Amino acid sequence: MEESELGLQTFGNIAECLPGVLYRCDADNTFSSVSKGCLELTGYPSSYLRGAGFGRLNALVHPDDRSHIEGQRLQNAGKEGTFEYQYKIVCKNGQIKWVTERTEQSFDGASSWQEGYIFETAPACGSSGQESRWAESEELRRVLAAIPDELLQIELGGRCKLLKERNGEFCPAGEWRTLSDCYPPAVVHQFLRCTEMAIAWRQVISFQYALADAQDQKTCFEARISRWSESEVIAVIRDVTAQTRAQEETESLKDFYASVINNVNIDVTVLDSNNRYVFVNHSAARNPAIRKWLIGKDDQDYSRMQGAGYR
Repeated sequence: MEESELGLQTFGNIAECLPGVLYRCDADNTFSSVSKGCLELTGYPSSYLRGAGFGRLNALVHPDDRSHIEGQRLQNAGKEGTFEYQYKIVCKNGQIKWVTERTEQSFDGASSWQEGYIFETAPACGSSGQESRWAESEELRRVLAAIPDELLQIELGGRCKLLKERNGEFCPAGEWRTLSDCYPPAVVHQFLRCTEMAIAWRQVISFQYALADAQDQKTCFEARISRWSESEVIAVIRDVTAQTRAQEETESLKDFYASVINNVNIDVTVLDSNNRYVFVNHSAARNPAIRKWLIGKDDQDYSRMQGAGYR
């Protein structure tokens, strides 16, 4: 069946099967259509919203989020496009749920309308305009204080604000600065690139970098960046100098042992659990190209190679 052959009733039936609330709001800002999923999501029937304005929907928003969401709606009023809001709602039975609302605002000459979808989602870690909400919970503050990491709030444009020091001290009144004030250009580029990726992909993006002090002593850091809002991220920054040095020492020791093993006149090979070569010394395979080729191969491959006259 072609899409053009699908009737209004068919689309309506599909909409009613979707979890969450699908709605249409006309030019007078009243809900002309609300799907039956409203009952499952909020505990209120669709008739609770139908014919009412956004004031009734905002009444379901948790008091902690209400003023912020109302401000966002006001800021986007009169704009054409797609907008997304994340907030908590208080259901009829008192249960608190995190939801995401995606709305499309359209204009056609003198008329305008909105079509949106509200669905339950995983708890958000924060929202733009409500800085340090994550730190309002005393229990969460205690957990974060015990973690030896810095927390840095970063905007897409490159502004940043320190939320927590590595010593556990919170900085709720920290000043906004630019990444360029705090880091060299190469690190700033990495922060900005990973910020864009974390927001666009909704994934945690990590990278490592090193900073040198006045005595040219390097400190190594790992930054793990998570989406905070549509335009901000939270970077968890950990000092990994000890781990990096330990890894470098391990690699150096590994190179030393490999050098020793490669200079003994004994065939030495190391195989993994699948009987594939992970190390072959010079005595076992004198040709460097063959040694390189053997890594990842099994004993049969090696036997065929030996049968061909290569050592």
